[in-house]
Amino acid sequence: MQENSFAFRLKELLEHNKLTLQAVGTALGISRTAVHKWTKGGEIDYDNLRKLADFLRVNWLWLRYGQEALNSVQQAEPVELPMTDLRRRYAAEIMESEARMKLAQEGARIVTWEWNLISDEVTYSSNVKDVYGWAISSNEDFWSHLPGEDVQAMQAMYERMICSGEHCDYQYRLYQPDGSVRWISSRSTVIHDAADRPVKVVGISMDSTAAKVEQQALLQRIKDLETKLSALGVA
Repeated sequence: MQENSFAFRLKELLEHNKLTLQAVGTALGISRTAVHKWTKGGEIDYDNLRKLADFLRVNWLWLRYGQEALNSVQQAEPVELPMTDLRRRYAAEIMESEARMKLAQEGARIVTWEWNLISDEVTYSSNVKDVYGWAISSNEDFWSHLPGEDVQAMQAMYERMICSGEHCDYQYRLYQPDGSVRWISSRSTVIHDAADRPVKVVGISMDSTAAKVEQQALLQRIKDLETKLSALGVA
């Protein structure tokens, strides 16, 4: 087993913290066998990697890729990059900023947000409470206001998006303080560093409740009409 490997670092942490495979599996809600495979060099998905790093209280990037990768992301010197890469990165940042500003100007009640994949910190535009109904300051805050099935679906979607690098368009439900449900439409994409590692997710979100309610009402009217036609024997 290579010393600079995920499996090696994991085994070292388990031995240092005197943790059994079963203890880790129980904490993460997975089988002991799955943890054992990781210590033998098996691949780990992004969601479990973040959970494992949180449980072991280490940086997920270090755990998966090692200290060199972490240093590269946290202390990268721009002058060490080829000028073409530097220009490409700056151009991408400018385009990203302009695109978000343009989207925000196209309609009211739009939230812009960023999720730092290294620190797991999330930041929202100042109007988040007006749009979401809550003041969100962390991922834990956000997930706590969603139905469980929406949380599972979105976390799986984020994992696929981070792995593939593609952007995503999606809708989800958000419980309100009074118990009602608000529909939110979002679009997000992954930002990579110069080494092509995913380091940030940026997105925009807007309240689409009115459109969703109108859509559901239309579908119900169509269903009622089909029922009436069926009762009259009309094909």
